[in-house]
Amino acid sequence: DEVALDEWAVPIVSRWDDGTVVTAPNVEFDAAPKRVYEHSLGTGVNRETFDAIRSLVDFNGQWDPKEAQTAFELTSFGNDDSSIIFASPIPPIPADYDPLYYPQFVTILSVSKDDALQQVVNDLGDTIDMQVHNLVVFSSAVGIIGIIVIFVVIFVAASYLTEPLRWMNSVGSEIVHNFGSEKDADIDFEYKSRCVYGPKTELDALTKQFDTLIKRFSRLGSAKRADAAQIEILNKFALSEEFSDLYNSRGDDNFPFKYNREGVKELEEDMFGRKLRLNRGRNIRGSETTNTSASTPHSTKDFQTSIWRSPLFSSIAAFIILPVIVFSLIISVTVLWKISTFSDLLEPVKEDFISLHNNYLYSSTALRASLVSSTTGVVARDLHVMTRYATWLFFGALETISVVDMVGTGTEECKNKPVGETCLWLKNQPCDCDWGWHFDEVCAKYEERDSRPLQKLYMASQKDDAWPDGTRNFTTSPFATSPEETNWWQQISDLPDSSADFVAESNYGTSSKRARTASAMAGVLISFYNILLGTSPPGSTEVPHLALMFEADGMVIGFSGCTPFSAEIPFWVSSEANGAAELQPDLCPLGKHAYDPRCRKWYDDGKKKAINGESVLHITSPYVFASSSLNSTVAQTGTSAMINKRTKEYIGQILLD
Repeated sequence: DEVALDEWAVPIVSRWDDGTVVTAPNVEFDAAPKRVYEHSLGTGVNRETFDAIRSLVDFNGQWDPKEAQTAFELTSFGNDDSSIIFASPIPPIPADYDPLYYPQFVTILSVSKDDALQQVVNDLGDTIDMQVHNLVVFSSAVGIIGIIVIFVVIFVAASYLTEPLRWMNSVGSEIVHNFGSEKDADIDFEYKSRCVYGPKTELDALTKQFDTLIKRFSRLGSAKRADAAQIEILNKFALSEEFSDLYNSRGDDNFPFKYNREGVKELEEDMFGRKLRLNRGRNIRGSETTNTSASTPHSTKDFQTSIWRSPLFSSIAAFIILPVIVFSLIISVTVLWKISTFSDLLEPVKEDFISLHNNYLYSSTALRASLVSSTTGVVARDLHVMTRYATWLFFGALETISVVDMVGTGTEECKNKPVGETCLWLKNQPCDCDWGWHFDEVCAKYEERDSRPLQKLYMASQKDDAWPDGTRNFTTSPFATSPEETNWWQQISDLPDSSADFVAESNYGTSSKRARTASAMAGVLISFYNILLGTSPPGSTEVPHLALMFEADGMVIGFSGCTPFSAEIPFWVSSEANGAAELQPDLCPLGKHAYDPRCRKWYDDGKKKAINGESVLHITSPYVFASSSLNSTVAQTGTSAMINKRTKEYIGQILLD
């Protein structure tokens, strides 16, 4: 119920093999297990659909991770029109091919078309209809306003451009019908434009020519022309002979009027015997007669250009054509912009998808958390049992029967192995293929005998800086800076064992006694290891690691099956990344080789909890494994402190990875 996707999507988790429902919203589980394809669940999943989901990818054979992921991401199922079904295997398909991978569960998400997708489609359709309606209204409004504005602009432009023509037509009509009559005085012979700042076109030149022409028909204009004209005409005066002396006297320097300094020059006689005389100049000098004849030519070169440069054409284009283009562009750009915003309509769909995806991730996370929770419960239970048994042995509640033959060590031998290779000691260790995960895929089949009696614990204990009783609480310089420089005890009989009275009475006072007592835990540790492997899913990569770790000397005694943990111990190095030098600078200075559990944070946290009385149990969050050959393995560690109930003495912890 906590991972239900709104009210329209039903997530169900079932087992991959048989479809047994593990969890589902609003499902009450009774004694009989339910199958995911039961009609009563109302998921739309039937047996054929479930078989189709399982047959989408054959995980029993060779399969491609990318193709498998794509198949489940893109494939939907459904046997009717009421729902769409999505499926996803659990654990999630790994990014890299793993031949041991096999789904244990499947998340089936049934989405109702009527309740979910139909509503999404309806909402999307309504949004699109609203957008289209708004676009139509806007385009219509802009179009109507544009037509009105264009009409007004055309009307004003037409009125302005045709005003001179209408004036010329009106004046011409008045002249034709009223010139010479009493109404002649009412004719307006002068053109006055109502627009002072209008553009100049060819019509202005035509108006000017017409204005000059019609002024000839005006009485006032004719009088002005007569007064202003100073024209010399032919002199037909017949008394030239009688006035010749006067005429010739004009050349006299003392002549009072000085019209012309040259006199009349006589020429030959004409056919009638009269002497012809040449007029040396006009009798009127300095006349500034202005010729304002209607026929006077005006320059029109400014208008004798192509139509594209015509002012009249430019005015028509500016007042009539340009508004049409502008409003068309406004409508077009607006429509294109509105259409481009249709992509925003996908946002509701994206939000629904993201919500669905996030809820799926939440479901997956919740399932993983449930898995971790169940695993943690198993770890806590097993650690409790092992801790109770160990404390009984170490603190005298049970008689200790050492089984030193059940403990072996190959740390000293494996420290010299070449990088990337497996040491000979590890290769010679029994590793049954039925035990589970195998290092470098090296295992053997024990078909004729039981391999479990061959299982032994491993021991790792450092020699350097050990006291006579085996205690190690500091590291001297120079220390080991390579695996080859580390030194390890090779067998329990070599471990320090002082003869102090207290040591003789306890089962944990020296390294030797701690190792001998811990050897009695072989049956418990190995048994729990096999139980944990037996409860792991087939093909699982979950590999347990159990060990006892001691506070006095940092000795480790445990069991890890076929994994190379014991052989990797010399290769562990204190670094800034693992924080060992900061945690225990005296034991694990920066750069020192050799694994010491006391320099690990999980050990230190568990120790502090136990000593402070908070809890003997400590479980870490997942982290990357410390082993050099398993540095990509994610591990989770649980520890339980071994404390003497009477003396409150802390001697170490039991670990379960």
